[in-house]
Amino acid sequence: MNLPTRQEIIKLFDTYGVPENIRAHSEAVADFGAKLALALNEAGVKVDVNLVYVAGFTHDIGKWLAIEEDIREPGHATISAEILRGEGMPKRLQEVVLHHILDYVAAPEFKDFPIEDKLVFYADKRVAHHEITTLKKRFVDLYKRYPKELIAPFEKPSFKLEKELFVPLTVDPDKFGL
Repeated sequence: MNLPTRQEIIKLFDTYGVPENIRAHSEAVADFGAKLALALNEAGVKVDVNLVYVAGFTHDIGKWLAIEEDIREPGHATISAEILRGEGMPKRLQEVVLHHILDYVAAPEFKDFPIEDKLVFYADKRVAHHEITTLKKRFVDLYKRYPKELIAPFEKPSFKLEKELFVPLTVDPDKFGL
């Protein structure tokens, strides 16, 4: 799979006017996701680390456009995937980017999603702004910013995913990456 380099992603950010705060968040998601993917690889779980890194870095490329244009539907994940499609990026990258939002973690089919999709979703939830945090603190932040009824259905599935991802590892999820 021909994935863009870090420099190519930065050029895309420039092209689409991605502001510094979203760039910083995206790079932190990419770094955290890749670190977790490497740890899982070392524990014997096959993960495409580069896909996790690139998807983490590009997952919010359409977020600024969604905010600036006040686009609520189809949402920033779809816009991000569409930007990548328009740039000729691999379909698999587009899929991982599309799946990083809360809507997917509670869907019955999420359990069958590839590990890379789950890792980018999880990494995004572990990064508040550009700082790595615990999943618990991230949900506290989400509850402060959004109505409870929008966030509550995704909390339990997110913690279930965290538990699933860390089964092969001998580290406390709350300490990983901090």
